[in-house]
Amino acid sequence: MAASEPLGVVVFFPAGGRFSSRLWALLVCLVAAGMGRAPVRALPFYAGAARRRMSGLVGRDYPSCVDGEGPGQQSVWDRIAVIYGLAGPQQFSEFARRLVSLVPLGTAAPVLDLACGAGALAAAAASAVPAVNVVAVDLSVEMLRRAASGLRRRGVRHAVAAMNAQSLGFADRTFGAVLCGSALDSFPDPGQALAEAHRVLRPGGVLGLWVAPGWWWQGDPRWTWHDDLLVSLGVDVGRVPVGFDGPVSLHQMICAAGFGSVHVRAEEMDLCFLNADEWWGWAWSHGFRQVMEQLAADQLAVYQRTAFQRIQPGGIDGRMQALVATAVCREH
Repeated sequence: MAASEPLGVVVFFPAGGRFSSRLWALLVCLVAAGMGRAPVRALPFYAGAARRRMSGLVGRDYPSCVDGEGPGQQSVWDRIAVIYGLAGPQQFSEFARRLVSLVPLGTAAPVLDLACGAGALAAAAASAVPAVNVVAVDLSVEMLRRAASGLRRRGVRHAVAAMNAQSLGFADRTFGAVLCGSALDSFPDPGQALAEAHRVLRPGGVLGLWVAPGWWWQGDPRWTWHDDLLVSLGVDVGRVPVGFDGPVSLHQMICAAGFGSVHVRAEEMDLCFLNADEWWGWAWSHGFRQVMEQLAADQLAVYQRTAFQRIQPGGIDGRMQALVATAVCREH
C-alpha cells in the first residue's frame, strides 16, 4: 500500500449489533498488521458497566462509555460533530499546529490521537509528517466519522475506533507518540488516561497534549458581563478540575503517570468575533454547547438577546488560555 493511501476505517459498534464484535476485533488486528506494527487488541463496544473478555484476542476488560450512558444514546459530542470546530475562530486547529510543532513525530511507529474529536490533531500530525500512520480514538462515533472523512480526503494512512481513553484496547508499547487535544480535563479520571497513554507508548515515545480548562470569558474584563449574565440565569459552569489550574499542577499529574522530561507552558490565542452571529455559531460548535443546552427555551432567548445587545454592532474580541505539555515515556 502506498504511503499516501488511507489505511482504512474501523469503528467499534455495540455488542449484539449488526456485526459481531469478534469480526471487528479481527478487522482491527488486520489494520494493525497492515501498519506492520504491534497488534491492536480489539474490543467490543459495550453499554454501561458491562465487561467481557474475548478469548485469544483480548487480555483486558474494556469498559466503554462513561456515566452509564450506552453507546446507542447520542451524546452532546455526537450532536455537535457536524459543526465541531468549523465556526468562528479555529482554536482546535491552531493549538493542534502549535502542539505538533513541539512533538517529534516519525513513521517508525503509529501515532495515537486520543479523544480525537473531529481529527484536528491527526490532521496536523499528517501535515507535519505526510507518511505518518495515525490511529484516532474517541467515544463519539459521529466524531469518528468526521475525523475519518477528513483523514481520508487528505490521503492519510489511518484507522479509527470507539474507545475509552481510560481503558485503551491496545497492546503495550504500540505507539511512537500519543497526542490529546482539548480533552484530558474532561475525563472522569485524567490520571488513569495518562497512565494508559504511558502504557501504550514505546519507551522513548512522546506525549503531547493541550487543554483549555477554563472558559474563554473567565478572567477577561471584556467578558465580565457574560459571567454576570450566566449567574443571573442560574447557570453553574463548574470549576477548573483538580490538576489543571496551572502548569505546575499539570506537570505533577503527568510525572505521576510515569513520564519524564515533562514540559508544560501556558499559552493564549486571540479570539476575534466580527459580529454576534459569528460568536453565536462558534458558541454552539464546541463544548460550550453543553452549557447552552442546560437552558430552558425562555432562558436561552434571554441569553441570546442580551449577548447580541452586548456584542452588536462592532463585534468583540476575546482570548483562549491553554496549557500545552510534552513528555517522554520512560522505560516500562
